[in-house]
Amino acid sequence: GWPTILKIDIEGFGGRALAGMSAIIRTARPTIIAEIHDVREANAFWLLPGYLADTLPQRIYPYHVTFSPTS
Repeated sequence: GWPTILKIDIEGFGGRALAGMSAIIRTARPTIIAEIHDVREANAFWLLPGYLADTLPQRIYPYHVTFSPTS
């Protein structure tokens, strides 16, 4: 079956992981737990369509966020 939770902690390359998993994310709509390391990576997660974060963006890196699908 499809994953229900994804844990992404790949030292600043989360945006690339999201791009590579885009079909899985669109189809499975898993909860995503991410460790965010920099602004570039943060933007990739915060702009993920159809997801809400459990916290506000931080200014101190790294930080952890859980992104839940909205539908």
